[in-house]
Amino acid sequence: ILQALGVALPIPLLPGDTNNPEGYFERSDITALQEELLIDLQRWWPSEAGLQPLPEGWLGTPRAQRAAICLRRLLKVDMAEQQGAWAIKDPRTSLLLPLWRQVADELKLPLRLLLATRDPGEVVVSLVGRDGSPAGMTQERAEALWLRHHHQLLVDGIGLPLQVVSYSAWFSNADTQLEALAGFCRSIDVDRASLECARSCIRPEHRRSNRDFGKLRLSSQTRRLQRKLEQAVAQSQDQSLRHWALQEPLPSP
Repeated sequence: ILQALGVALPIPLLPGDTNNPEGYFERSDITALQEELLIDLQRWWPSEAGLQPLPEGWLGTPRAQRAAICLRRLLKVDMAEQQGAWAIKDPRTSLLLPLWRQVADELKLPLRLLLATRDPGEVVVSLVGRDGSPAGMTQERAEALWLRHHHQLLVDGIGLPLQVVSYSAWFSNADTQLEALAGFCRSIDVDRASLECARSCIRPEHRRSNRDFGKLRLSSQTRRLQRKLEQAVAQSQDQSLRHWALQEPLPSP
């Protein structure tokens, strides 16, 4: 959808597979860099400490500063090659945003955050179905991961422009969300053909976990954040969402 709206996604991108036939749209070099850093910090998501906050002072560690050097090098290449706006997708960025802010400040590169959120129940069903056996994924762990990634981005992203888009809204209110997204990306000259192309990217047949997630019982904190996210989508504003994140810290895992 971003590409149809004129926002580039520089390669190399991870290819599709049986879990995501259309592809992941994640930069393989960025993903590898951030995955390695989280492993070095002992916060890799399959590990026992994967749900805990990053260690105090992690950004100043030699491992993080080596990652900053690598990230700076990759972004400088993009800055030289891209003529307009471009986007980099990787869920790990939600946990490592201070690293991006440091490097972006050094490069005088403006950051804008696009938070693509999905019903936590649907995420739980998807993660347990995909990673239950290989990674020991449980409902409790999947729900905690959803909370951690959303909450950390909202806290660390204070002061940055933020747009929230809803996964389910693509199937119920696509036109309104497309217009809001195009405005956020500053694609003010998007024509009808581009919007139609973006709309054609919505593939309901790949939404495989929406049949069972309504039966799950999720924590009150998860549901509160979900409501705040839904309000941010409906009202195209995020003040109450960020206020919630600052006022309601996550419980210790």
